[in-house]
Amino acid sequence: HRKIAFNNRKVMENKDNPKALFKLVGDMLNNTKPLIYPDATNDKELADNFASYFRNKIENIIASFQSYSQESQSSNMEQRCSTSFTEFTELSPDQVKRYILSAPAKSCMLDPIPTTLLRECVDEILPVATSIINRSLCQGYMPVSLKQAIITPIPKKSNVNEHSNFRPISNLPFFSKI
Repeated sequence: HRKIAFNNRKVMENKDNPKALFKLVGDMLNNTKPLIYPDATNDKELADNFASYFRNKIENIIASFQSYSQESQSSNMEQRCSTSFTEFTELSPDQVKRYILSAPAKSCMLDPIPTTLLRECVDEILPVATSIINRSLCQGYMPVSLKQAIITPIPKKSNVNEHSNFRPISNLPFFSKI
């Protein structure tokens, strides 16, 4: 009975939101379609192919920025940004706590502890969390462990035989988002 009551409440909460209602009904009916990926002999090859495709795409974007910058320099049309971030005001523990408690409680496989547990222990981890955030802002450096993400390729077009028809969705650890 609790599941029925929960679903009834969710339907009533979203009665004016068709997108949320369709998702809710789909979840209740378990209408999730399995993801279909391009052909590969095994999962490692598939992951390597996606990694190579997305890496090449990023390298091409970077190269296009560099060629644009060289063109604008040669034509004397380069515009300089008059604003730069040279220093940050350090965050107080209260501000960091507010950010932690107000952020969505989504977890990632890379999180060392579940987000709900982290929130329950926020007062204990607050001094360390505040120190990491302030040092990162002041030094312009983010620890490598906080730069990792779980990447899931999601189809953006119906033809799933080409890597170009997928977009990468990054699932970041909770603390990286803070």
